[in-house]
Formats: sequence, C-alpha cells, structure tokens
Amino acid sequence: MGVGFKMSFKYKRVAFDTMIFIYYFEGNNKYLSLLKRLFENVEKGKIKAFTTVVSLSEILVRPLSLGEISLADDYKNAINTFPNLRVLPINQYMATLAADLKSKYKIKLPDAFQLASALISSSQIFITNDKALKKIKEIDVVTLEDL
Repeated sequence: MGVGFKMSFKYKRVAFDTMIFIYYFEGNNKYLSLLKRLFENVEKGKIKAFTTVVSLSEILVRPLSLGEISLADDYKNAINTFPNLRVLPINQYMATLAADLKSKYKIKLPDAFQLASALISSSQIFITNDKALKKIKEIDVVTLEDL
C-alpha cells in the first residue's frame, strides 16, 4: 500500500509537484478523495508542505490561456494563502542545485526546480505523478498511486 497514507501518513514535511495542485483544483476523479485528505492534513498543520513558484506559474497557464483571469486569481490566492503550505522563491542556491539535478538526471528544468525545493525545505518526500522522477536518489519520490 505504498507509504500508507490511507491508514496514517507518517511524513511531516512534504514537497508537492505542480500536478498535485492541478488535480485538486480541477477535481480529478481518480485522485480527488486522496488529495482532499492530503490537503486537510496540511491545512490542520499535521503536514508542512512546500512547492516553488514554478508550481504557481504552471497552475496559471490554463486559466490564463482560456482568458479566465478570475480563476487564475483564485488559484493564485489559494496557493499563496493556504495554511502550512510554503511557496519557495527561486534563488541562486536553488538554481545551482536545480542545474546539478538537471545535469545529473537529464530531467526538465521545472522538475529540477521542484526537486531542488524539496531538498532545500528538508522535505521527507516529493509527491508527484511523474513516474520518471523516481530515478532521483537524493529524496524519496512518491506518486499518488504509491499513497
């Protein structure tokens, strides 16, 4: 059963990839129940969650491309004010760490920034739905299927 979230989630510091937010905001039927429980635990402070401004940027693409400025503002507000969720800025240290991860694993730069944020925030796991990122050795990469 993976890391056992269905019974009790043992991690206190987690980093989220962008898809976690997109699936939640768009009400993905396959993962919505799981994501609701996950975000409830973050909101209650049982879990400290981290992501980067990369997530914010990626989340805003669809509503902005559809001209849904109000929805984009809602997403931005939700991310920036969600209790116990910290959106990390990109700085030179993160950029250097991301470059190292990108060169080492041949991953896309946005993924490298997300993983760098997970390492910088001392997250115990990085939650994504990109199975290709499981090759990363520096942190446990967990997909929603694993939870």
